[in-house]
Amino acid sequence: MKSRKLLFWAFAAVAMLAGCQEKPEDLGDPRIDLDQSTVQFSKEASEQAISFVATRAWSIKDLPGWLAAEPEKGEASANKQTVVLKALANTGNDRSAVVTVSCGIVKEYVTVNQAGEAGAAIKNDGSKEHPYLASEANAVALALADGQESSQAYYVKGFVKKFGSKHESGIKDFGNALFYITDDASGEGLDFYCYQVYYLGGQRFTSLDQINVGDEVIVYGKITNYGGTAETVGKGAAYIYSLNGETSGDDVGPGPITPITATNLLDNGSFEDWTADKPEGWDFEKGNAALAKSSDVKEGAVACEVCGDTNADDSKRENRRLMSKSYTLKPGTYQIQAYIKGEGQYRVGYAKLTNGKVAGSSDYIYLDSDPIQASSDWAQHTVQFTLAQQTSVSITFMNSKKGSGKSYLLDDVKLVTENGGLVDGSGDDGGTPVDYENAPAKTVSEFLAAADKNTYFKLSGTVSNFGSKYCSFDLTDETGTIYVYSVKNKDNWSSSIHEGGTVVLAGKYDYYEADSKAEVVDAYILSYDASTEIEVEGLEHPLTSSISWALGSKAYDNTSKGDSKQTATVNGTEVDNLLKLGTSSAAGDATFTIPAGVTKIGMYVVGWDSGELSVGDQKITFKKNAGCAGNAPYEITLSDEDYYEVSVPEGQVKVSCPSRVLMIGINSAE
Repeated sequence: MKSRKLLFWAFAAVAMLAGCQEKPEDLGDPRIDLDQSTVQFSKEASEQAISFVATRAWSIKDLPGWLAAEPEKGEASANKQTVVLKALANTGNDRSAVVTVSCGIVKEYVTVNQAGEAGAAIKNDGSKEHPYLASEANAVALALADGQESSQAYYVKGFVKKFGSKHESGIKDFGNALFYITDDASGEGLDFYCYQVYYLGGQRFTSLDQINVGDEVIVYGKITNYGGTAETVGKGAAYIYSLNGETSGDDVGPGPITPITATNLLDNGSFEDWTADKPEGWDFEKGNAALAKSSDVKEGAVACEVCGDTNADDSKRENRRLMSKSYTLKPGTYQIQAYIKGEGQYRVGYAKLTNGKVAGSSDYIYLDSDPIQASSDWAQHTVQFTLAQQTSVSITFMNSKKGSGKSYLLDDVKLVTENGGLVDGSGDDGGTPVDYENAPAKTVSEFLAAADKNTYFKLSGTVSNFGSKYCSFDLTDETGTIYVYSVKNKDNWSSSIHEGGTVVLAGKYDYYEADSKAEVVDAYILSYDASTEIEVEGLEHPLTSSISWALGSKAYDNTSKGDSKQTATVNGTEVDNLLKLGTSSAAGDATFTIPAGVTKIGMYVVGWDSGELSVGDQKITFKKNAGCAGNAPYEITLSDEDYYEVSVPEGQVKVSCPSRVLMIGINSAE
């Protein structure tokens, strides 16, 4: 067995001399000045030197098995020091590693690349030639925001593991199949859900025996993160490209979205009503397109002309948007249907709103992967999206800068749904306000026995397993426990509710077949009593989090898979909504969503080593905690010395750290 430490007498002699030297003088704050941050090796066994100045004792860490460093550690010095990196011969694919040069709490990184005899490894990219594996598609989908669809369609390969609960009715009633696939036929590994997909060539299924457990499939279509489940976009928007090696011979693409007939949720989708130069209901502040009335109509007397940017300099031309007023939508699947004609190019979608505003460019969700050239005659364009949670949106039509400033006409726009609707007394509620305060009161057991999906009932009980992301939790009274899934007024309460408090709400019954679980849905929280919250011995602040976040690079929480899922026992209390950033060799980041009115947040912060956490433009210098070791679950002891507060602006705030760090109990500190 070859040793990674290839010691030579010259280095041994240097080490002996170093041992005779006196301890170097204090050279100031810990600092590493690297001469280079990248090293490139050929495929042959070879060596290269890196040089640096380190003002503290230093060490080389995160060496892979094919790479050695001579020496691996040393003392501080005002002079440059040299480390020789030695790579073994590479008979395989090109490879790479990130090596850490550690000096106190400061770390610098050297990327080491080595060519291989076999050249670059083929990386699956979701193309027909290199389809994603089920596990890879799972990662791509879960990197999207909840309810967001991918901007393009992908090919995904795997073996059928099992069928969805509504698979049989899907094939019989709608001609689409529901099944889970994994990377290999054993069924081990991460699942990817092929949801409501058509048969070969985008044709409808006609019988159950057309697909079976163990079949190898390649599915083609857009993918989405639906409440933490990685899956294809439904209702036949995806189809089976290959089944056990067989294709249809006619790659027709996903089956077309069939427009549904339902009540239009939009105001003034016909563009008949205008105030001055703006159509009523289409006046969102981010809508920057010039608009004009047109008598060239699909229906009625007026259509809307959406103008492009006429700047003659292509490099300075911008996209222009027509945006509706805000609509708060329930979880469900929606279609935007519109008639369009003209010379310009367009994309259709929606903007997600946070506290009535578009927080950033990533919140513009266009459902067309590329701009579409408008036709010379009126043609209906239909796109579809799914929301996993209650979401405020602005329906958006973009005039692409690629259209050379030319306009298009828009008429008879609809937003329709079969299983969603508008929140708070409109849409499929028939416009009748709900009297939540006077809803009939029931115990949990009575609520379960009634199983009434149409009537609001009042419930009260203790909160446990609280999740700030959706303001979801278990509600327990003396008769039983039920899961509260969706909360209409969550923005008002998600920063206030904690484990052990008492909540009063009104909600309706539903049964989620995928988890075989009864739920409270469309809940409206009426009151909350914090006096019953569970206190953790020795800690002044709660361990549950009311501030929500979106995972970025090298970020992990209780939605992460396998060893990356974050759980811990903190001062004897089990916690599963903590946030981890970073790995042993890479920095991590996430984005907090700060509710309106919150100007300061607090949290417990600990790390594998001491370090510095950035929260927006604020800094937290945290301490090393012995409980932070290896992977979750952790056994951590906290004190209030580990608690920090920082000022934050409303909206989206980025949090990042160059080293591994845990955040626990992220709450408003107002």
